[in-house]
Amino acid sequence: MTEQVLNSKIISLKPQLENYAYSLTKDQVNGQDLVQQTMLKAFDKIHQFKKGTNLKAWLFTIMRNNFINDIRKNSKFVGREELTSYIPYSNKDMNVQNYGETNMMYEMLVEEVEKLPINLKQPFKMMVDGYAYKEISDQLDMPLGSVKSFIHKARKRLQQRVLHLSDYRAIKQSA
Repeated sequence: MTEQVLNSKIISLKPQLENYAYSLTKDQVNGQDLVQQTMLKAFDKIHQFKKGTNLKAWLFTIMRNNFINDIRKNSKFVGREELTSYIPYSNKDMNVQNYGETNMMYEMLVEEVEKLPINLKQPFKMMVDGYAYKEISDQLDMPLGSVKSFIHKARKRLQQRVLHLSDYRAIKQSA
């Protein structure tokens, strides 16, 4: 089978790829991006396709891998919003008009994180930075269970330490 024949077969499978992309992304625009990304990669790697194998399965595998890689890539970037989710009253949908108060709360939370013992602080900060538990375990050369336990303990300590922040907010709102 020539590359031109394979290219035309890939194009003929586009509607099925679109359906599969939508089932993965649940979004029309992201689904179209995923289809385009998959087809580009398929055309680029057409020489790796083995004659006699299922072209549709090959394309679906490329799409699934692209989708998973995109999720992993996007999960590496965790911002300030993620860290503030550890404040008990925090709500990502909250409409805050006073950014000074938000910044102050954030700074107080960062101070509390810095007060954690190093064995809790280091894995916790890596988790907030977007590292997976396994990556933290490998980098710190400690068992996976210990990493999970230390992060859990850090979260619990932070929750206890920042409860006064919710009291501060309640007093501020009633004033």
